[in-house]
Amino acid sequence: MEQPEQSLPVSGEGDVYEPSLCLDDDSLLGMTLSGVPDETSTPSPGASMHDWFNHGLAMLKSARWGSSRDAFFKVQSQIPSGDPLEARCYALRGYATAKLGRTDEAIEAYQDSIRIDDGAIEAWSGLACALLDQSQLQKALEAALQATQIRPENAPLRYNVGNILLRLEDYHGALAAFREAIKRDPGLYPAYVNLGVALAGQGAYAESIEQLDYAHILEPNARRVHTNRGIVLARLKRWDESAEALSRSIELSPKIGRTYIVLSIVERCRGNTLGAMSILNKCIDMDLEKPRAFHNLG
Repeated sequence: MEQPEQSLPVSGEGDVYEPSLCLDDDSLLGMTLSGVPDETSTPSPGASMHDWFNHGLAMLKSARWGSSRDAFFKVQSQIPSGDPLEARCYALRGYATAKLGRTDEAIEAYQDSIRIDDGAIEAWSGLACALLDQSQLQKALEAALQATQIRPENAPLRYNVGNILLRLEDYHGALAAFREAIKRDPGLYPAYVNLGVALAGQGAYAESIEQLDYAHILEPNARRVHTNRGIVLARLKRWDESAEALSRSIELSPKIGRTYIVLSIVERCRGNTLGAMSILNKCIDMDLEKPRAFHNLG
């Protein structure tokens, strides 16, 4: 038996890709970490600040946040005031610090970087991310927009603006930002996913699934693609396809309880009540979203 429209699931915060630091070379760090950089060996005690800087950047790109932060502190202890690397050092230390959960310290590092160089793109994009983490949405948006003014042709920075607007539920603005990002970089896969979510937020489900299908071609094994496809396909009442997409999402990330809940709703919608109960029981057995699972099971 089909659920009424208002009971169908919608995308949540964990279903979209978040903003990320845009490095000075315009790559988007935190979104596409791949492999281990070359310079992973710790410099000798007497190494130059440039050796420590390169080491810190390598640690950052390989998601070794603590080692990266320590390396940039080492650089700061050696770097002369006014050196071209000074502002970057503060900004990159801020990002490593933010990833360690020390958001206030990260914001201070970003602000120090901006005081040194008000065109420090890494500091502005990192500041936007940190403020978003603190739910200071308007300030985050201001920082993200400032970054786009410094580099108007940068696709990742447009993408970051779209993410903040999406959090503000400004779907019209988010759509425009994601489309601008894709126009500048047609291979920016996360922008297609979040564009699909923004379209769904406006009720444009057919257009949304087109974007998500394209994202699926680019990254067939991305959990968020399958989750969002499942949600939007449910809105289109394409129950079988929705269940298939959500099941694949669970295969890729089996410890996200919300996906089980959504799949159980879809199974009920396509008349598979026993299947829905089995999914909820599995969710409970795995100690995932237990209160909601028990509620829906009842």
